[in-house]
Amino acid sequence: MVSGGILFAGLIAGVFAALVMHLFMRLVSRSPAIDVDMTRVVSTVLHHDAKASGPLPLVLHLFLGACFGAAYTVIFAWFGDFNAGFGVLMGAVLGFFQGMIVGFALMYGAAESSPDRTHYRATWQIGIVHLAAHVIFGVVLGFIVGAI
Repeated sequence: MVSGGILFAGLIAGVFAALVMHLFMRLVSRSPAIDVDMTRVVSTVLHHDAKASGPLPLVLHLFLGACFGAAYTVIFAWFGDFNAGFGVLMGAVLGFFQGMIVGFALMYGAAESSPDRTHYRATWQIGIVHLAAHVIFGVVLGFIVGAI
């Protein structure tokens, strides 16, 4: 059974981990060779315009981070008491699998159906960066929740 305190910690840690993930992807997007700015992708899907993003895509990404933070925390709790090392390891594993799903979804699903075709040429680079970003999410989340 997951206590309310640890679940709340998972929610907050999920927001923080999603913010770290977002900053990593913004940093990678500074390269002229690759664009993995999630706010632009979400803006394209929501508004059909990558430039009209505003704060909504980032807020949505942080909200989803909180949701996945809670879900990861429930999975961590299935293993009983855990520490930061276990949290980092499990977070990396869960982030890897989530990143594989998101990377393939972007490369083959969202890229094909993007309204303005800005992400039509989604490459393996984009998928690998999303994979790495989700591993970072899991590691940060696992460390925070495991340290509590």
